[in-house]
Amino acid sequence: DGMHYDLESFKKVREASSRGPLILVPSHKSHMDYLIISSLFYANKIIPPHILAGSNLTFFPMGKIFRRSGAFFMRRTFKGLNLYAAVFKQYVKTLINEGYTIEFFIEGTRSRTGKIVSPKMGMLKYLIEAVDEGYNKDLVFVPITVNYDRVLEENSYLKEIKGREKKTESTSGFFKSRKLIQKKYGNVYMEFNEPFTLKEVREKFRKEKNVTDIDELVIELGNYIISTINDIVVVTPFAVTTAALLNTTARGFSRDLIRERIMLLLSFLKNAHYPLAKHIQTDENIDAVIDTVLASYMKDGIISSVDSSQTAAEVEGLYLIDHDQRGRISMYKNSIMHMMLPINLVSLALLATAGTGKTTRQKVSEEFEKLRDLLSREFVYPESIYKTDAVIESTTQYLESRNIINIRGKDITIEENGAMPLKFYSGMIQDYLESLLIVINGVAEIQTATI
Repeated sequence: DGMHYDLESFKKVREASSRGPLILVPSHKSHMDYLIISSLFYANKIIPPHILAGSNLTFFPMGKIFRRSGAFFMRRTFKGLNLYAAVFKQYVKTLINEGYTIEFFIEGTRSRTGKIVSPKMGMLKYLIEAVDEGYNKDLVFVPITVNYDRVLEENSYLKEIKGREKKTESTSGFFKSRKLIQKKYGNVYMEFNEPFTLKEVREKFRKEKNVTDIDELVIELGNYIISTINDIVVVTPFAVTTAALLNTTARGFSRDLIRERIMLLLSFLKNAHYPLAKHIQTDENIDAVIDTVLASYMKDGIISSVDSSQTAAEVEGLYLIDHDQRGRISMYKNSIMHMMLPINLVSLALLATAGTGKTTRQKVSEEFEKLRDLLSREFVYPESIYKTDAVIESTTQYLESRNIINIRGKDITIEENGAMPLKFYSGMIQDYLESLLIVINGVAEIQTATI
């Protein structure tokens, strides 16, 4: 329905290309990512990139089309293929030597959950080696995020999450997928973070972390790129509405409840200065946003009106969500989870330590650190989340400004109407904690049976 991006960002990218070959590093949510990026580069009169692609995309007829559109292919593993690895590395170095723009997905694969995936380091090492070996003086990294109201692959992602093996791309699958492009998927939002050079980050890591070894540099750079991608994720209307929808164990919900929850989410996101899609930047559009999202989900049978004979616009009462379909749309909620983590963790820490409605800053800080460390493998954290005092200070101040808690020195009291919003914020990480509990109980039972 629309492509949203900033023309000034393309000007910055064009200017940055004078400092060295561009290395585009986008998030990876859909096969549409590389098509959108290349087409927008072409439309804005910038030469489209050479794109690192998995060898699974070489199938006829798309393999030839992709190759002619800039793709070069790589096997998933080089194990036992010494000659192949040597030729591939040299090809990358040749592209760098010639100054071509290269695009690769640092996550290695499409995210099935909506969260950004931990970085894969192989390609980064080849690029750094190319500069160190004199194939070019420097590289310019451009972090990019492409966000969608809805993605084409959500059905297949749901099946994979439930345990089905990923289907290999094929000609027959390509022709069967034609029906997918006959649907409407909403808007696309593309954002760039500030371009930076390899020399700049190398010096930054040397000064701040004493990084001199190439393997250490690769790890630091990979994590830094992932963090810069997370910083520019756009909060979409579908993401914020889905987060409000899924944050409940009940099947039924009212439109008024969803609106109230959306306002809670947007209040924090605006306060934290995260980028919002233009449709949700003002409160006046929220009702229209809810109508759009509910209508889209009702069309696909994800939710339904209590009275199925009437449309969503006519019924302002209850709606039902199909629990079997929750996983299909959870990726949209997950796409903004990293933004909400400070208030999610602090809210849960407040509830966990305030047995009688009162707690202390020290207790909240200790509980926050436990929860943060417990979920450290679930999310790619920004460095700022490890500054406990700053996180507690800023988050509790925000909660006090919303009359959710009251702070008196080191003591914190939950206000009379404060429990509800705290339960809502903390409920966003409930499914992650439940999953961990299931695994822990399962392991305990296995160990007991073994003993």
